Amino acid sequence: MKINGETFKITLPTTAYEVTSHYPNHLLYESKSLNQFGLRAKPLDPHCQLRPKTLYFLLQLPTLYGVDRSLRRTCSDLHLSASDRLECLLLSRRSVSDLQTLRFDPQRSLIHDGAAKSVQVKFQLPRAEFERLMKECKNNVEVTKKIVDFCARSRDNVYGQPRP
Repeated sequence: MKINGETFKITLPTTAYEVTSHYPNHLLYESKSLNQFGLRAKPLDPHCQLRPKTLYFLLQLPTLYGVDRSLRRTCSDLHLSASDRLECLLLSRRSVSDLQTLRFDPQRSLIHDGAAKSVQVKFQLPRAEFERLMKECKNNVEVTKKIVDFCARSRDNVYGQPRP
C-alpha cells in the first residue's frame, strides 16, 4: 500500500529490492514496524524476502535540501582524543532520565517561601501500619509527617539506597 492509499498486489516469492526498483526514491516498510516505531521504523533490507498475507507500506523519501554539501567539520586549536570526544558527546546528550535520580525531600517541597503548599500523593499503606500511626499520634499534623516519613523509607527500601 502506498501512502496515498493506492494498493497493489505482488506475486511471491519476491524481495524488497524488486518492489522498490519500480518506484525510485521509495522505501518499503512492514506495517508492524511502522505501527510500533513510527518515524523511527527502519525500512526493509533490499535482500529481505516478502512474506505472504503481510501488509507493507511503500513510502517516498523526502527531498532534502543541500544534500550535495560536503561533510562539515570544525577545526580548532583544541585537539581531543577519541575518548574525550565521546565523553563530550555523552555529556551533551543527557536525557531526562538523569532528572529522575534527584532525591525527593518532602519538607522542601511542602514549604515554599514560608507558605505551606498542598501536594496530592497516592500510595498504598498497610491498614495495620495506618491504625498504629493513628493511635500513636495526637493530631493530624503528626500523622501526616509520619506517613510521609514512612513513604520515604519504603521508597528507599525499594531502590536499596539509604536516606541521607
